[in-house]
Amino acid sequence: MSNDTAGALNPVANIGALRLKSYRKGATDVCEYPDSGKFGVGTHLGELAFRFIGRAEDSRDHWDGEPDAQD
Repeated sequence: MSNDTAGALNPVANIGALRLKSYRKGATDVCEYPDSGKFGVGTHLGELAFRFIGRAEDSRDHWDGEPDAQD
């Protein structure tokens, strides 16, 4: 994933045995890394830049930590 907040794209190379999946919409990137079971999400909006790389088991429920969440 590119982390260049100026809007320029960085090259992506797939050196793994499995097909690389990548999606970009506007300033948002979503990538799947099948060889390691990870995914990456990033946005590049100047000061609001955000990047997260994780695995599906790292997922949280939408209401996790919300004060009004129902059990």
